[in-house]
Amino acid sequence: MNSAVYKNSPSVAVIGSGYWGKNLVRNFYNLNALKLVSDKNETILSNFKDQYADIDTCLALTDAIAEYVSCFGSGTIREELIPEYNSPFAVETTQIKLKDSDLCARVYRSLFDISRQYRESFDVYGTQKTFEWPLIEGEDPVIHSAKKPEPEIPERVKVPDYAHLLPEPIRMFTTKGVYDLDENKHLSFTQGAGHGGSHPHLAHEFVMSLIEDRDPFPNAAQSANWTCVGILAHESALKGGEIVKLPEF
Repeated sequence: MNSAVYKNSPSVAVIGSGYWGKNLVRNFYNLNALKLVSDKNETILSNFKDQYADIDTCLALTDAIAEYVSCFGSGTIREELIPEYNSPFAVETTQIKLKDSDLCARVYRSLFDISRQYRESFDVYGTQKTFEWPLIEGEDPVIHSAKKPEPEIPERVKVPDYAHLLPEPIRMFTTKGVYDLDENKHLSFTQGAGHGGSHPHLAHEFVMSLIEDRDPFPNAAQSANWTCVGILAHESALKGGEIVKLPEF
């Protein structure tokens, strides 16, 4: 097939490559429109990468929802800050049990009276690969790979910018935020549009779900579930680490 005919095709990402997904991947690739495949199965993604060498792949972590949380507070902030934050804790650390899964997640948060550079980070630990966010702003993250000599396991990597998957007017916001446009900058945005450049992708996914009359990812129930994680984790910390179950949505 002459792909030049389709040079103006839109960019397409296939999320989930199950029974019908493999056909979609093949058809969109033949139309020169396929740019990204996302799936939870690393073997499937590796096979796609071998078959379609010029596409990007993304490993979806899990579609599980949170079932319950247990959180502990540590340390005490200055008395005048407690009513501002509605919390006495310098650090809060929560364990999150994922429903119908052997996985759990850990989130910790510090805001005040901690001698630590500001950082919003995300680490993932797996059997074959582990990703760790840089500890210091400006450094590259680290990928750890299994089955290598010990000194070769960690490797610093450059995280690709997927702005090319977005409409041109909002691509700039994967590397800068609306609050960068004046002198009142905040480090969470100069680090990349908030949360590593994900905000414009989330906004685009939501708008496209309305246009295409479909559920976005994450959908309303998933979003409510994970929003409740933070709220109920704080309640758990105030109760000395008591397990708090999330409501059904």
